[in-house]
Amino acid sequence: MEELKANQRQMKMWADGSPRDFQNMYLLVEAGTSRISGKDSEALNLYDEAIKSAGKGEFIQNEALANELCAKFWLQKGKKEPAHLYVKERHRCYQLWGEEKRARVNNKGPKTESLESF
Repeated sequence: MEELKANQRQMKMWADGSPRDFQNMYLLVEAGTSRISGKDSEALNLYDEAIKSAGKGEFIQNEALANELCAKFWLQKGKKEPAHLYVKERHRCYQLWGEEKRARVNNKGPKTESLESF
């Protein structure tokens, strides 16, 4: 955990110096840290901030990843409806990024259940 904290301190310095490039990654790691610490509300807010930051910076692959991780969070809570919204966004992002293999899910578009295979 100490190594993670040290890495986050460095990432925070980069995010402060160049928010467009590093803020989304910093927020995504913070969301994951909040999730494993049991701070669900904080984690959800941070996932959404990471998604917005990645979109604003045009890091579509990071936006897709943040949507995927947030969807998995909701699935772990047994909440398929909100998870599906994030799965749809993940699908859209990977298509925009040109990553057809990751975007394609059973050749029928996004499915919430498909996240269990990642």
